[in-house]
Amino acid sequence: MCLLAVQAVTDNLADLRKVLTMRGNRLGAVLVGGDGGPAGDQAGLRFLREARARLEADGFPIPERFKEQLGRFDTNSDGKLSANEIDAMPEAARDRVRQAIQNRLGRADD
Repeated sequence: MCLLAVQAVTDNLADLRKVLTMRGNRLGAVLVGGDGGPAGDQAGLRFLREARARLEADGFPIPERFKEQLGRFDTNSDGKLSANEIDAMPEAARDRVRQAIQNRLGRADD
């Protein structure tokens, strides 16, 4: 009998997307419960879309190194920036935050 466990950790959803959608590699699909075939590829993409939706709904955690600069925009003091809080930021800050979030999450249309 043999037991094998695999754990993959990425810094952001964009990197996780790369692992889950690797061509010719069954690891990505297996990580989210797929079988590694075409249905498994879809399971990986579905997992990423659901993770992105959860983050957008719950708000984006403010990284520790930016709490001093961005904490003043966290109007409900939950340690996260909601879509409404980001929209209320000055334009330059709002654009930088949105770009950083986009870089972490990857493209929404993949």
